[in-house]
Amino acid sequence: MCNTVKAGYTEGLANSEYLAMEVTRFIKPLKTDNFDGYAVVNYVNFITDENINKVKAYTVYIFLAALFMIVTVFILFQRSTSMAYKEKEKIQSEKNLLLIENEKMHKAEVINQLQQLKNNINPHFLFNSLNSLYMLIGINKENAQKFTMNLSKIYRYLIVPPKENIVPVSKEIDFIQKYMELLKSRFDEELVFQLIIKDTESLKKRIPYLSLQIVTENAIKHNVATIDQPLEITIEVEEKGITVKNTYQPKTEGVQGEKFGIDYLNQVYEYFRENPLHISVDGENFICFLPLMK
Repeated sequence: MCNTVKAGYTEGLANSEYLAMEVTRFIKPLKTDNFDGYAVVNYVNFITDENINKVKAYTVYIFLAALFMIVTVFILFQRSTSMAYKEKEKIQSEKNLLLIENEKMHKAEVINQLQQLKNNINPHFLFNSLNSLYMLIGINKENAQKFTMNLSKIYRYLIVPPKENIVPVSKEIDFIQKYMELLKSRFDEELVFQLIIKDTESLKKRIPYLSLQIVTENAIKHNVATIDQPLEITIEVEEKGITVKNTYQPKTEGVQGEKFGIDYLNQVYEYFRENPLHISVDGENFICFLPLMK
């Protein structure tokens, strides 16, 4: 038997002959007037071990039950969160589809409006050109013949308009040069035209179809152009845009006419979500800035 001496008593394991099992035995000296001996107390170990084992078993059961509940709650939470996310994603997807459909409808409406405006430009340009030709015939037949030849050349550019309503800057520049030659046949010294290309890379960018023609036509239509007071038109091609500048000498009488040309340009820029053209008067000059598109 292994004994451990503690304060006032000895503790150790022993085999009880009476109980026939292992017990924990506590031995303490006991002395009285009539007795000198030891007090012995045997404690059955299996009762203690059995209680401890039960506590351990209950602890394991409680732990497993708590773990099961935690896992169950976590799974339910994850499933609920996943369902909520999928529902939110479905609603967002449906919302995006509605936005796409609305955008398509808006673009279709804008394209239809642009097409109508574009269809008006060609007859309008031809009408103005024929009117100029009629006036020129009575003044100078030779210039009238040159005018007719130039008109036939530049009208090829108008026969098949681009579907997207935008063209390379280089094509617009080539067209406006021919167009100004056409006008010079009529106005001669009454009109001064100058083209300045400050940035050659900008020729690869794009602008609305017939934009330069529309702006220059408005300048001629609304301003005085005489030999004593010639109308000066300057086109400058820069990095971010094209500036069309003309001397501001408005006619005294009001000029009536459609605004579909400027409306057309504004809608093209709006459709492609670009900065709109900017029109201003700076001292003696009327300025129109056309932003370039990449």
